[in-house]
Amino acid sequence: MAAQLHWLIEVEAEQIVGALGYDTSDGVAVIDRLVVDPGHHRRGTGRRLVMRFLTEGDGGGAIVSTGRENGPARWLYETAGFIHVADREVLPGLVVSDYATASVTKNTPGIYGGGR
Repeated sequence: MAAQLHWLIEVEAEQIVGALGYDTSDGVAVIDRLVVDPGHHRRGTGRRLVMRFLTEGDGGGAIVSTGRENGPARWLYETAGFIHVADREVLPGLVVSDYATASVTKNTPGIYGGGR
């Protein structure tokens, strides 16, 4: 079954300049996608969306994955409080980095060693 995405959007001058889609169907919030208009890169749009997502959530934590070579995204998640928990090769030559908030790594059984 496809993820049931919920969306947060960032609007400037009546135009959508960024969006964050997330799913909570498995009991843990998963950031599925974060997109920012290229004209708004490096202006805090993505950070505002991620921080809003974290502060408006139920406090149960969150997980996200991004390309291992995507330095800007990794920096964003790490400085927003996500912890790098693993790298995994999803296709030959394509490695993603998994991140989770501290509450997920400590309290969620079966996710990144949590609940042990």
